[in-house]
Amino acid sequence: IESEFQKQEMKRQSEDFARKLEVQEAELRKNVEDQRARRREEEMTRGNDGLSLGERLLQKQIELEEAVRNNQILALKLERLQKTARETVIPIDPPSASLSIQHPAAKQAVTVVDSVMFRVISMLRNYPAARLFLAVYFVLLHLWVFFIILTYTPEIHDHTGQLPGNGGNAVSKS
Repeated sequence: IESEFQKQEMKRQSEDFARKLEVQEAELRKNVEDQRARRREEEMTRGNDGLSLGERLLQKQIELEEAVRNNQILALKLERLQKTARETVIPIDPPSASLSIQHPAAKQAVTVVDSVMFRVISMLRNYPAARLFLAVYFVLLHLWVFFIILTYTPEIHDHTGQLPGNGGNAVSKS
């Protein structure tokens, strides 16, 4: 129940962040459109002298830098949220249900296996080529095992260890 609540909370937070991002993008678009409209009006009133053109260029550059900065801030926030979502560990079993290992060597072995599997899973998550290789490997391995199983013909021996039908004699080639 707690893990479901945590999952729902994380989903709600990501949806809220996406909504805020969309609202900010809409506001940014609206501001850009408003600025364009104001510039057009200013051009109409002032005329096309070189001084106003330079001022407009500086203003556009400032607005562009501000928009890029806002975009970078939002991208960093999104990356941080995605990283925390990936790193969040939600226990599936209650703590009382976990197996307690008493032997130190067994604890160390479990820790080593756990860390190796964590690295493998993280590699498979980050490298699609590794996932593809693993899938192809498993398919080929299963095909090979099926071939061996389907083509295997066991020898049948009687209780004396001889092949049936020979009467105890050696196998003749006829």
